[in-house]
Amino acid sequence: MNKIKLLYVENVITRKAKQVQQQLTFFLSLENIGYDKQVDIFWAGEDNAWHELTAHYHSMLGNVQEYWSASVIISLIEQQSLPGNITFNIRYKVANNEYFLDNDRHNYHSEADSGIQLLGNQAIQNVAFSNQLLSGQHTITLTAAVNQSFAAKKVIIHWTT
Repeated sequence: MNKIKLLYVENVITRKAKQVQQQLTFFLSLENIGYDKQVDIFWAGEDNAWHELTAHYHSMLGNVQEYWSASVIISLIEQQSLPGNITFNIRYKVANNEYFLDNDRHNYHSEADSGIQLLGNQAIQNVAFSNQLLSGQHTITLTAAVNQSFAAKKVIIHWTT
């Protein structure tokens, strides 16, 4: 198994009354091969300026994998344009080793305002989820991304506890 697997990238531009923002979200799974980890996403927008974004632990995935995520919101201001289309790669540092996920040295790409892009031949992926209910919480919102090749018109979720 690869030490890092990119599950999805989200690239969304929101336009509100007086504010335009671009949100970039990266969601991945890691092989849990050590306790002290660092996961970084290196990304560049259309200006070709590279940025480093630290990912954070999200939750466990089975017994030997973990979910990690990173997100950044960039606001359009006079001194700074939005990133637009982005190029990115991922580094996972653990146990004195570094692992890279860089699309075979070609980096990954995400088009501006392209929404959620599933990677790795996934048919469906739960996105924007929490791994537990908060105190007093009785419902959850479920957001699922479905691979475009399915041309899904609706998704039915069967839930048990």
